[in-house]
Amino acid sequence: MSQRRHDLDSLRILVFGVLILWHSAMMFTETFSSPQFRNNIVFKDLDIILIFFHWWRMPLLFLISGFAGGFAIMKFNSPQAYIRKRFIRLMIPLLFAIYFIFLPLEYAGHLLEGKQKNFFNFLINDYIYSPWHLWFVQSLFIFTIFMTPIMFKLKERKNTWLERYTRALVVHKYTLGGMIPFSFATGIITCIQFIPGIGSFETGYLSIKSISGTIYYSAFFAIGFILFLVRDDFTTAIIKRKHAFIFISICCFTVSLFFIKNVYAKTATANELLIFGCCYFIFIYSMIFCCLGYAAEYLYRKHRILDYLNEAIYPCFILHMPINIIIATPLAPISMNPLVKYIIINILLFSGCGLIYHLMIRPFNIMRILFGMNTVKQL
Repeated sequence: MSQRRHDLDSLRILVFGVLILWHSAMMFTETFSSPQFRNNIVFKDLDIILIFFHWWRMPLLFLISGFAGGFAIMKFNSPQAYIRKRFIRLMIPLLFAIYFIFLPLEYAGHLLEGKQKNFFNFLINDYIYSPWHLWFVQSLFIFTIFMTPIMFKLKERKNTWLERYTRALVVHKYTLGGMIPFSFATGIITCIQFIPGIGSFETGYLSIKSISGTIYYSAFFAIGFILFLVRDDFTTAIIKRKHAFIFISICCFTVSLFFIKNVYAKTATANELLIFGCCYFIFIYSMIFCCLGYAAEYLYRKHRILDYLNEAIYPCFILHMPINIIIATPLAPISMNPLVKYIIINILLFSGCGLIYHLMIRPFNIMRILFGMNTVKQL
């Protein structure tokens, strides 16, 4: 019952890889970069490509986390033991990264700006707590604390009304594996996102710092666990309809482009918001179910490299943003073909993450703990 799903491991590795490539492309756009971290040449057309991936990549990671959480709790007898394990895997790496990697890097940037303050003055007067890209890890732990008791209750009970209703949704031919009802359910519970002063699409993404952002991402985590309860029926349904999800996602994304400018500018009418919102959520779930369907069909086998990459991806995810900044910042003002520059940055980025992981993290148990890995007796 707790058999590991290699397709989810493979898909998670691929999505984190896309995320790293996405972050390294930010500097080539004006929308997703800051003036201090922007290439000397930017491309407006690149915004559309980044938005395409940005809308569904984090929801997919949260949904996979909820789905995988179902398998994880099978190994624990109590919610307390599971939360304790998740604290070690999530919060220790988060706190270590914030105060021993991100903080020194922010202080170095502070000095490069010509602000001559000693470290303690900076820490007291200028430093603002930020998890950087690890807001994902921070959010996972928050969701774990609140949802673990419910997850254990559902684990202990068989054939609950929730399980029966979800199974009926995913097997029905007109719900497309549950994609349609889940799209509208997520849209309804996150409609607070459109209320002025609470949340908006103005930055191009939903912020976990806002009330609406928290509700939004927690919905994907919860739905991931709910789908775990009917995983066999769900997997069969999405494999069967995986081609349809591609067509639906392309259509919805294309339609949403007609309204995206007004939505981001907060000038969209109620009808425009309604059309955009429907296309937005259907696009996200169609892409998520498409990825899950193709992964279940073609990535279910275990490969020798999978265990290594599955361990490496979390430390590399922690490291990639500071390494990216260190590499890309001095390259940003240099006149160079942008594609060549992007390739150079990613070669150095992936090489740097890989070497640090393999030589400095993987062999040592203390480093494995600090980067969210299980300890080993002997490597």
